[in-house]
Amino acid sequence: ERGQLDAQCNRHKRTCQASSPARATMSFRELRNFCEIMRSLGYHRLISMDNFRTPNFELVADILDWLLHRFEPGCAIPDDISTEAHRVQFIKSIVEKVILK
Repeated sequence: ERGQLDAQCNRHKRTCQASSPARATMSFRELRNFCEIMRSLGYHRLISMDNFRTPNFELVADILDWLLHRFEPGCAIPDDISTEAHRVQFIKSIVEKVILK
Protein backbone atom coordinates (compact mmCIF):
# COMPACT_ATOMS: atom_id res chain seq x y z
CA GLU A 1 0.00 0.00 0.00
CA ARG A 2 2.86 2.38 0.84
CA GLY A 3 4.57 1.60 -2.49
CA GLN A 4 1.34 2.29 -4.36
CA LEU A 5 0.97 5.66 -2.58
CA ASP A 6 4.57 6.58 -3.44
CA ALA A 7 3.97 5.66 -7.09
CA GLN A 8 0.84 7.84 -7.21
CA CYS A 9 2.70 10.76 -5.61
CA ASN A 10 5.54 10.43 -8.12
CA ARG A 11 3.10 10.35 -11.06
CA HIS A 12 1.33 13.43 -9.70
CA LYS A 13 4.65 15.24 -9.21
CA ARG A 14 5.72 14.49 -12.80
CA THR A 15 2.33 15.67 -14.11
CA CYS A 16 2.54 18.93 -12.15
CA GLN A 17 6.11 19.55 -13.27
CA ALA A 18 5.27 18.87 -16.89
CA SER A 19 2.18 21.07 -16.93
CA SER A 20 3.67 24.02 -15.06
CA PRO A 21 7.41 24.19 -14.54
CA ALA A 22 7.25 27.35 -12.40
CA ARG A 23 4.37 26.40 -10.08
CA ALA A 24 1.22 24.34 -10.12
CA THR A 25 -2.08 26.18 -10.16
CA MET A 26 -5.63 24.99 -9.98
CA SER A 27 -7.96 25.71 -12.86
CA PHE A 28 -11.13 27.75 -12.44
CA ARG A 29 -13.14 24.55 -12.60
CA GLU A 30 -11.00 22.82 -9.95
CA LEU A 31 -11.32 25.81 -7.61
CA ARG A 32 -15.07 26.00 -8.12
CA ASN A 33 -15.45 22.27 -7.44
CA PHE A 34 -13.24 22.52 -4.35
CA CYS A 35 -15.34 25.37 -2.95
CA GLU A 36 -18.55 23.42 -3.59
CA ILE A 37 -17.17 20.24 -2.00
CA MET A 38 -16.04 22.10 1.12
CA ARG A 39 -19.48 23.71 1.39
CA SER A 40 -21.18 20.31 1.03
CA LEU A 41 -18.91 18.84 3.73
CA GLY A 42 -20.05 21.56 6.12
CA TYR A 43 -16.89 23.64 6.31
CA HIS A 44 -17.65 26.45 8.76
CA ARG A 45 -16.31 29.30 6.63
CA LEU A 46 -17.41 30.50 3.21
CA ILE A 47 -14.63 29.91 0.70
CA SER A 48 -14.65 32.03 -2.41
CA MET A 49 -12.40 31.62 -5.40
CA ASP A 50 -10.97 35.07 -4.63
CA ASN A 51 -9.37 33.55 -1.52
CA PHE A 52 -6.91 31.76 -3.82
CA ARG A 53 -5.88 34.59 -6.12
CA THR A 54 -2.82 35.08 -3.92
CA PRO A 55 -1.12 32.52 -1.67
CA ASN A 56 -3.23 32.03 1.45
CA PHE A 57 -1.49 29.61 3.80
CA GLU A 58 -3.71 30.57 6.73
CA LEU A 59 -6.80 29.36 4.85
CA VAL A 60 -5.05 26.20 3.65
CA ALA A 61 -3.93 25.47 7.23
CA ASP A 62 -7.45 26.04 8.55
CA ILE A 63 -8.92 23.70 5.92
CA LEU A 64 -6.32 21.01 6.64
CA ASP A 65 -6.88 21.33 10.39
CA TRP A 66 -10.66 21.12 9.92
CA LEU A 67 -10.39 18.08 7.63
CA LEU A 68 -8.00 16.33 10.02
CA HIS A 69 -10.35 16.87 12.96
CA ARG A 70 -13.24 15.42 10.93
CA PHE A 71 -11.01 12.46 10.14
CA GLU A 72 -9.67 12.05 13.69
CA PRO A 73 -11.56 14.23 16.20
CA GLY A 74 -9.24 13.79 19.19
CA CYS A 75 -5.93 14.49 17.48
CA ALA A 76 -3.52 17.19 18.60
CA ILE A 77 -1.25 19.02 16.18
CA PRO A 78 0.85 22.18 16.54
CA ASP A 79 -1.13 25.20 15.41
CA ASP A 80 1.65 27.78 15.21
CA ILE A 81 2.18 28.70 11.54
CA SER A 82 3.94 32.01 12.08
CA THR A 83 7.26 31.00 10.50
CA GLU A 84 8.29 28.84 7.57
CA ALA A 85 9.73 26.20 9.92
CA HIS A 86 6.45 26.09 11.88
CA ARG A 87 4.48 25.76 8.65
CA VAL A 88 6.65 22.85 7.53
CA GLN A 89 6.15 21.19 10.92
CA PHE A 90 2.37 21.78 10.66
CA ILE A 91 2.17 20.14 7.22
CA LYS A 92 4.37 17.24 8.34
CA SER A 93 2.14 16.69 11.38
CA ILE A 94 -1.02 16.65 9.26
CA VAL A 95 0.46 14.19 6.75
CA GLU A 96 1.82 11.98 9.51
CA LYS A 97 -1.57 11.79 11.26
CA VAL A 98 -3.39 10.92 8.02
CA ILE A 99 -0.86 8.30 6.90
CA LEU A 100 -0.67 6.61 10.30
CA LYS A 101 -4.45 6.42 10.61
